[in-house]
Amino acid sequence: HKSVFESGWVKLDPQWLQPDLALTWDKIRDLRTDVNKVMEQARTDKAIGSSLEAKVLLQVSDPTLKAKLKAFSAPMTPTLNPSQEGNKMGGVVISATNSRTPTIDKLVNASPLPALQATLTSGSNAIGATIATAIEAYSKGWRLIGNILLVLTGAFGLYIAIGLLDIVNRIPFVETTLQGVGIVMSGLFVVRNLLTKQKRKQTFDRAIAYKNYLIGAQYYTERTISAIENSGELIPTTPVHVPAQPAAPQSTSNGIDELRYFFLASQVELIDDASRLEGLQHQTTVESGKIGVVNADGTKCDRCWNYSPTVGQNSEHPIICDRCVDALAGKF
Repeated sequence: HKSVFESGWVKLDPQWLQPDLALTWDKIRDLRTDVNKVMEQARTDKAIGSSLEAKVLLQVSDPTLKAKLKAFSAPMTPTLNPSQEGNKMGGVVISATNSRTPTIDKLVNASPLPALQATLTSGSNAIGATIATAIEAYSKGWRLIGNILLVLTGAFGLYIAIGLLDIVNRIPFVETTLQGVGIVMSGLFVVRNLLTKQKRKQTFDRAIAYKNYLIGAQYYTERTISAIENSGELIPTTPVHVPAQPAAPQSTSNGIDELRYFFLASQVELIDDASRLEGLQHQTTVESGKIGVVNADGTKCDRCWNYSPTVGQNSEHPIICDRCVDALAGKF
């Protein structure tokens, strides 16, 4: 057709007409509306801030709807990443060309502080070489040597930074401005990380995760065992029966189509026993069942901001969850 007016009306595919599917999604949307009401009440009572701080407990009376909610995160065929040949983002090749203009080069070369410029250049070269040596030490398993080199690198970088700040502070009004910025940033850090009990716990968990990454989680355990062995104390050797733990079921989720993303919460749990909701401060009873909102389990992921018990379990990425680890590895 030469004109859209000659093409006629849109012809719908008969398979698109699925009233049962539409009815199911109407029920799920109504359920989400009810969940949002309970979340808003919890937010009003200062129990949560963002909805990602919440875990939703659902007791659905309709068995058909419950089965469909369980199948919401059914595995799908993951779409692998496009070819990673070269450095590409969205089809655009990223080139490492020098974008400085001749004018900027002239300004840099005409610096009134050539001695400082030479010091910074030599210092950056030394820091780069030290970091490269530390990385090589880490790759060979020499973690202690790598940590020492990183500490020396930080000390040398701090020395250079102090010298640079001393020169910058001589510029009028800069020192006062920087002091004001420092006070504001310190206050923001306290508000975001130390103001409430929950935020202090999150900060402590992140510090523990960093500690486990740097020196290993078994460091203190091994030292304690060694101290006990050397003390000559008698250790009971009576065998204790430990019941076998059932194997954890493998996740059927593809990490993308999960029920928690529909409710904008960190976790959603479908429960069979409504008594688990008794005594909860934030709960309600609706036509489709019962809803409860509690604080999410685990620690906040620094990448996706969802709360997860898996944060800190990966030694290479100790501050992100397992889903983000898989995302960085290109698994979906």
